[in-house]
Amino acid sequence: MVDAERGCTVPVSSSRGPTYVPSSSVGSACGTPAQPWIVDAEPGQHLDVSVVDFAAAARAEADGGNARPPSCPGYLLDSDPNGVGRRNVSLCPDGRQRERDVYQSVGHVIELITSGDQAVTSPADQPAATFLVRFDGQQIQPFLVYILY
Repeated sequence: MVDAERGCTVPVSSSRGPTYVPSSSVGSACGTPAQPWIVDAEPGQHLDVSVVDFAAAARAEADGGNARPPSCPGYLLDSDPNGVGRRNVSLCPDGRQRERDVYQSVGHVIELITSGDQAVTSPADQPAATFLVRFDGQQIQPFLVYILY
């Protein structure tokens, strides 16, 4: 579910279940490097990220089960909440699995790039969505330390 009023922001919550973002979106600049999707979980949550690759089965069948990974369809940018740095995480499919766990975020916000520099403005120019990115909001469990005397 994409929140149209918030532009390219994708709200995620552990109470609503998984949220999916397609690899392409007609008439939208969202997902480009200039205007990435901003995937935003609630404070106190992190994001579990998976890729659902629609073409994996077809590639495996065409290659006789020896599917080679295709080119990378996109990437994530995860910023450390303390401002220490950013991590670039590839969404490269492995060529065999339809769904694959990719990453667990440090904080509750991730930027998602799913396409090149140009927005798709016409359905005729629209490439078929070849993958979905699945986001699950997860509560961060407090780490308890017990000191034994």
